[in-house]
Amino acid sequence: TDWEDTAEKFKDLQSQWKKIGYVPRDKSEIIWKRFRSAADTFFNNREKFFDESTPEWRDNLKDKEAICKKAEKLRYSKYFDTAEVKLKSLQEKWGELPDLPGELSEAVQKRFTNSIEIFNKRLHVYREETEKGYYRNLELKEKLCEEAEALPLTGEIQNSMNKAKELQKRWKETGPVPWKFNKSIWDRFHSTCDRIFRVGRAEMETKHINWKKNMSSVLENKQEQRERLAESIRRDEEFLERISGSQREDQDDWKQKLMAISKGDKQTQVKEQIESKKHRLKNLDKSIKDLSKKVK
Repeated sequence: TDWEDTAEKFKDLQSQWKKIGYVPRDKSEIIWKRFRSAADTFFNNREKFFDESTPEWRDNLKDKEAICKKAEKLRYSKYFDTAEVKLKSLQEKWGELPDLPGELSEAVQKRFTNSIEIFNKRLHVYREETEKGYYRNLELKEKLCEEAEALPLTGEIQNSMNKAKELQKRWKETGPVPWKFNKSIWDRFHSTCDRIFRVGRAEMETKHINWKKNMSSVLENKQEQRERLAESIRRDEEFLERISGSQREDQDDWKQKLMAISKGDKQTQVKEQIESKKHRLKNLDKSIKDLSKKVK
């Protein structure tokens, strides 16, 4: 009997049994006892077989199972060179041990060989990818991840965003990595950059809101300033109109001439003042118009 193989089949049958639904109550106990009896018979016979084995066999089996466990720990190691040396050493130790009886030997050998085959397939892929520079690319992309992770999320976030864009450009220029690391290394880099841009957008949005508030205040001040300036121009124009009136006829001629000269100077001064204020008003209107567009 191939004890190992048959034991696995029984375990599979037991797993299937648990997944099958209920049976009629009057049949339930009968069919369960039938199934349980078959399983008990096998496992009892297997235990009896090993109990009756010679001590040498049991020691030999114990040694080979210990080697199998070591091989199973090494078969998925990422340190290929070290694991390869250790597995070769285990193979040498395996060859020095005496054979086990018949089917028992075949089952244990199959367990050990399976670990060797799994590792060798992985080793082949590793060497092939190493030759193509995939692992070198992986190292480069890991460094890019580290650089991205080191970028600050406070302070000058715009600098961090600019540097993240540069890192993204360098990432695209770096070649492929081993396929089993492709998703994990990309997720690491992408999530880090995405976090930087999210924080940056949030900060810029906050700054924009604050800027709009400040500009609204500035706009309000300018509008008030415009009203005051327009009122000042209106008063100046009324004053100009008053001083431009006719001369009093009861005054002496020399006094009228003197008043005319003084009035002319005053009119010129007021006119210049009005023109200066109108120019300021024009510039103020333009500034108000530009600010109004920005704060919308």
